Amino acid sequence: MKADLRAGRLSFSAGPFGLGPGKPSLQVDGRRVTLRAEKFTKGKLTWRGAGGLELTQQITAETKGRLRVTSRLRNGSAQGCVLNHVTLFAATRLELGTSAADVRILEQSAYLARVRTPRQMLTGSDRLKALDGTAGAFVSETHTVFYNPAARAGLLIGFETVDRWLPKIAGRMFAAAGRSLSGADNVDGGAALTPVETASLKKVPRFRSFTIGFDGGDLAVAPGETVALGDFVLEAGRDPLALLGAHGDRIKRINRFPAPPKPLANWCSWYPYRLGVTEERVLATARAARARHLDRLGLRIVQLDLGWEKDNLPTSFEENERFGRGLGWLSGELRREGFQLGVWVGVLCIADTHPVAREHPEWLLRGADGQPRNNYNWFWAPFCPVYALDVTHPGAQAWLRENFTALARKGVRFVKWDFAGVVTTKELRGRHDPRRLSGGAREAVRTAFRIAQEALDSQGEKALMIDCSGTDLAAAGIAGLSYAVMDTGNTGLGWRHLRDVYTSYACHLFKQRWALLQPSCLVTGLPGTLEEARIRATATFMGAGHVDLGDDLTKLPEDRWNVLLATLPPNDTPATPIDLFHPIRTGTLPYLTLVKAQPDELPREGEPQGACVWVLPVRADWDEWTLVAVFNWDEPTVEKGSGVNLARRYQVEFERLGFPGKPRLWAHEFWSGQFLGEIPRLPQPADSYRHPGDFSDPILTFCSFLFDIGFHGPAVKLLILRRPRAHPWPVGTSFHQSGGRELSDVRWEVKTHTLSGKLHRPPGESGHIFIAVPGPDGAVGTSKISLTTTADVTAWSIRLQ
Repeated sequence: MKADLRAGRLSFSAGPFGLGPGKPSLQVDGRRVTLRAEKFTKGKLTWRGAGGLELTQQITAETKGRLRVTSRLRNGSAQGCVLNHVTLFAATRLELGTSAADVRILEQSAYLARVRTPRQMLTGSDRLKALDGTAGAFVSETHTVFYNPAARAGLLIGFETVDRWLPKIAGRMFAAAGRSLSGADNVDGGAALTPVETASLKKVPRFRSFTIGFDGGDLAVAPGETVALGDFVLEAGRDPLALLGAHGDRIKRINRFPAPPKPLANWCSWYPYRLGVTEERVLATARAARARHLDRLGLRIVQLDLGWEKDNLPTSFEENERFGRGLGWLSGELRREGFQLGVWVGVLCIADTHPVAREHPEWLLRGADGQPRNNYNWFWAPFCPVYALDVTHPGAQAWLRENFTALARKGVRFVKWDFAGVVTTKELRGRHDPRRLSGGAREAVRTAFRIAQEALDSQGEKALMIDCSGTDLAAAGIAGLSYAVMDTGNTGLGWRHLRDVYTSYACHLFKQRWALLQPSCLVTGLPGTLEEARIRATATFMGAGHVDLGDDLTKLPEDRWNVLLATLPPNDTPATPIDLFHPIRTGTLPYLTLVKAQPDELPREGEPQGACVWVLPVRADWDEWTLVAVFNWDEPTVEKGSGVNLARRYQVEFERLGFPGKPRLWAHEFWSGQFLGEIPRLPQPADSYRHPGDFSDPILTFCSFLFDIGFHGPAVKLLILRRPRAHPWPVGTSFHQSGGRELSDVRWEVKTHTLSGKLHRPPGESGHIFIAVPGPDGAVGTSKISLTTTADVTAWSIRLQ
């Protein structure tokens, strides 16, 4: 990774990637300030502008592949100034190397994340736009990654200091002929690309702008004051996921974040009851959960969502008539059932009907007219205007501290803080203390989270908070949990929605280093299908985050209970979504061509289509294996000529699943309980008879180094892959998605031909342990033990010939 200054402009380069030449700029006192390079010595670059402004950028080569840029602004004049916006680097050139249209680009914010190519951005073929709603562009908060599959090269750009600013990295593109695709005409449904224009994108997607910067928040800078503008790094490497992981490690270390809590589960009232939640329903849920022993499977908290507060308003800390005996009484009742009380709050949103709005307008953030600004009307009755609390005001801080302390005294040990990002709204510039940031920045929202966490902990027992602010890293290192996606919603909302939600989750998994991530509520009940429930449960489990149950447990059908129970206790190690950046081969399973004995089209690499293949190595005291979750997010393609719905096919090298060379593996599919035998299978001779019935087994045959699977979707297949044994051995159970971590002390006794072990599940659960049984001729048969647990640990054994 290299930095170079020529003709007063800065460039960065690494492998196929090139940024610049470019330079920084500022907006101060409402005017753009042009900066000129003064000197570049010992890695320190000094830029000067009008009004005595001096920007220094220390460029440090930390490793051969990583540069750190540390920026500071000094007001060298005798007058104070107001900092409106900071651009640390701006250029009209971003070089992506050969096959630029196929480069993968990570775009992310607090709740949204995806990997797209310039071709998708320019054509809109994935039906997405940039996070700011524009076409032909990408906009990413805090960090981004570029990955060129042809060159096997990646480049990460990411900020690693988090307390104050809210950085963005953005690029705008145009097609080869120079036609802009990020203007308003395209955003609002302008003319589509012609076939010629679309074809040209494979050759020459070009950037017309690339920027790294952030909102200055109208920060007041005193004469002679120096303001730290944070650190960002540029790091090159071959593995984009490894770049993100190392970036996450540095963020945790530099900012001294504590370790996240161990995985846990809670129940949330929103999706089953919304504003109809009551004391009685909450206690009935707790009793239903205890009856199924969820307290022994990691469920710790029963959480009231919006609906417990007076008038159902986010500002209120006072209980409404449905909770007439108070939170203190309810927390005591829940403790008797084995659970702790959690509550939802949205208290940085100030309803205009609340006493704070009427009695303390000075505690409210103001707009350009100097008056408290109505950000929006509340989404539920009474639909009143909502202002934002000015956290820079000492009175507002004291109000927060007092009320969160009161919650702690009532026994609240978990707080879900929603809508806190309202104070980062860029229009909210007017505040009590102009030397502290709010609108357009992180400082105020982080201050609020610190106040709340300290108050909740003040009663001698550590409390948990989850950051649902919608602002990236708003409570990183403060709240132990973080909401990582858009709401999953009740079941039946559509497969594209689930693809976007869980792909965002996959992109955020590296943040598990400092926060237990929540992929929104795990809702498994009706009206959605059983397959949808399995998709939601598998993604939740493989992510190893916070499991937030969102069903009415008093009415949940038994088949959905099986899905829920198989997800608990939560997994403690996140999987790797291997196809986020590096493509896999996809295609369809033909019908008509097989019937007519014609050759079928083989799968091929294509554009990113979400996180489809997640891989997780697992180890227990008795064996080790690998979980491979394959998600088919798409409705079936209809075959021309036959009208048949076609299954989707996925191919990926075994090496990318963690099995180099030509492995031999036993495969078992968890949700169906189907033993799939030994894989990979030998390819069939070219002249062998083939027909659609071959696809009754999802494992297909292609070659010895490819994992090849096909099935109808939308659906998920959770494969358990392990090395074969010469004797009978478990290949999975129906109890837990881990594939066997609920088992221990598994032994094969040669003399007695007995397989035995222990099952760790609460009493009363019924299910199966599936066993592969090798035969003398090399064929592998199957057997199973069906049992009902009688205690937390149930011994089992089976004699097999």
